Amino acid sequence: MGKICCFTGHREITDNDAELAKRLKQELALLIDDGFDTFRAGGALGFDMLAADVVLSLKKHYPEIKLEIFVPCLTQNKYYTAEQNRCYLDQINAADRRVCFSKEYYRGCMMVRNRALVDGADLCIAYLRKTSGGTAYTVNYAKSKQVKIINL
Repeated sequence: MGKICCFTGHREITDNDAELAKRLKQELALLIDDGFDTFRAGGALGFDMLAADVVLSLKKHYPEIKLEIFVPCLTQNKYYTAEQNRCYLDQINAADRRVCFSKEYYRGCMMVRNRALVDGADLCIAYLRKTSGGTAYTVNYAKSKQVKIINL
């Protein structure tokens, strides 16, 4: 059985998207060579969607890898623009596994999803720029579970 990598990051990306995607792609290629074959993303705007895109692009060269998308609720994309929603649905449909934790949004459903992303993971790749919020919570949770962190 291979190794699992999860992603967590902010919805707002302050770096150049193309540069961040390039750095992530290089990192993931090394991880795949090291036995990582399952990658988990949360389906949110920003880093989650960028990470899922990178994994899907790598599947062309590494067909054995899997993308899993964990969504907190079926209505996560309720306020996405038409373009964001198209990208989200493309990723959901292309994923090898989809997990949804609730039919409707409720306070705390994001934390349930974030913990599930980390549980069982060997590594967490983060795009962490702030010390508060969901990404910081997820990184701290990963640390508490002795999951290695790479912060891009």
